[in-house]
Amino acid sequence: MSTNSRFKKDKIPSFLKAYSRVKLLKQRIPFMVSWEITRRCNSKCLYCIGNVEEPELSTKQVLEVIRKMAVAGTKIISLTGGEPLMRSDIGQVIDFAARKNIFIKLATNGFLLKERIKELTNASIIQLSLDGDREITENIRGRETFGKTIQGLQAAIKYRVPIYLNTVVSKFNHSSLHEVLDICDKYKVKTFFQPARLEVLRDSRKNPVCLSPEEHKTSIKKLIQYKKSKKFAKTILNSFSGLSYLYEWPKPSPLAWCSAAKLTFRLNNQGRLCACPAENVTYADVLQSGFSGAVEKVETFKCDGCWCASQLEFNLVMNFKLEAIKNFFMCKFL
Repeated sequence: MSTNSRFKKDKIPSFLKAYSRVKLLKQRIPFMVSWEITRRCNSKCLYCIGNVEEPELSTKQVLEVIRKMAVAGTKIISLTGGEPLMRSDIGQVIDFAARKNIFIKLATNGFLLKERIKELTNASIIQLSLDGDREITENIRGRETFGKTIQGLQAAIKYRVPIYLNTVVSKFNHSSLHEVLDICDKYKVKTFFQPARLEVLRDSRKNPVCLSPEEHKTSIKKLIQYKKSKKFAKTILNSFSGLSYLYEWPKPSPLAWCSAAKLTFRLNNQGRLCACPAENVTYADVLQSGFSGAVEKVETFKCDGCWCASQLEFNLVMNFKLEAIKNFFMCKFL
């Protein structure tokens, strides 16, 4: 049985129950948690601040938080960074979460994936960052990074760990997005496309890879045309609703309902919980308040909109966008 089938059979009923409690009873259920488990990184991507050495939760603390998450109703954990594979215990973390019947998504640049894939076979799915062919990737991430990423992709396929790509649309690749789709076609994988943030991730500096408004809109139009084609309809994980929303980035129309601080939460490397990855948010400490206590203390806020493609798709489904719901089941990205 595939991981995707397990998600459908085991998680959808629990999601519907959680969603009902959130909507009808106004409760908070941390159904999905995005966890920046470390800020250490082995890459120097132009659109990110890069490696940050700072205290992070110990293995014992991480496992205890996961145990409390399971009790609180968490069914999906997305491990991000930094680079999660910089943690020597990441395989142990994934195995423990799997035993708690939690769906685990691992977001990685893939540089260490080949050498550590045997530790990761209990991951439900891997999200691999890839921005284009060798030249494009190494312009953004540095020399010899493309080969490591492709080797990681090949390793996941070899060990039958479900994997998809995530592509940041930037000034380096906006005119050659077909390069990513060609790689997807070659390896029989799918991909999300999302815009570069206006600022460098976790920094206030202007993002050097951002497109002009005209270039951005042209890129989204191009992706919509690719999505309409029979060849790439299921390869591009973004729904038409999602692409239309991103077309208006960075000032999209607000969503009628956002899952942040209701069904979805963001946890950082030091155990501080907030509503989502948006800037200038208020944190609650899970070590001081306990996980469930921190969930109740997280403050809601009004943001400018989703830029993270997978989070956006989740929110579109929550807003009962029928085309997004159809796309979710057609593309099977969870």
